Amino acid sequence: RSVLAQLVKDISDAKPAVIGFDVVFSEPSNFVERSDLSARPASVNEATWENVQRTLRLQDDALADVILASDRVVLGYFFEDIDVPSDRRSSAVRESRTVPGEAQSGVSLSSYNMVRGQVHQGGKVPIAYRVRSNLKEFSKAARGAGYFDVIPDAGDGYIRRIPLVIHYNTDMTLPLSLAMLRLYRPDAPFSIQVEPYG
Repeated sequence: RSVLAQLVKDISDAKPAVIGFDVVFSEPSNFVERSDLSARPASVNEATWENVQRTLRLQDDALADVILASDRVVLGYFFEDIDVPSDRRSSAVRESRTVPGEAQSGVSLSSYNMVRGQVHQGGKVPIAYRVRSNLKEFSKAARGAGYFDVIPDAGDGYIRRIPLVIHYNTDMTLPLSLAMLRLYRPDAPFSIQVEPYG
């Protein structure tokens, strides 16, 4: 992440309108201890291990600071559990998951300003139940976030399109490309019309 921090700094010095990341910083760089498993190898003494951990934590801090200073970074994230409503799927499949995912603490997702149409009544907007987002320090430092999920076609598994909207919690979320456009054009309204066919 220290390399990425330097990259963001160098790109920011060139004054681009927007910088987008289609990667997710969802885990800290340092090794996290678990009650049933030690992250420290037995051959490394505690003082050396703590020095390694401190160095890795500083890399995360440096990247977050550079993202904040840039004031033009949009981060990516992805959904881990997406339901694509379809006439071919029975309603029984979705009965156990009747509402989109609950908001997670510290998760900041970009969404449309206005949504028109029937989103919840027989529409075909993909619904997400879990999100893998960035660590809180990165989310707070960034100017926005957008998903980069792709949904394979049910028939042959090929990817032919990227969804323009995914319903998560109470939000109709934006893909990374549009989240970047929103930062570039902050005064432009972002609205979407949902039709019965999608």
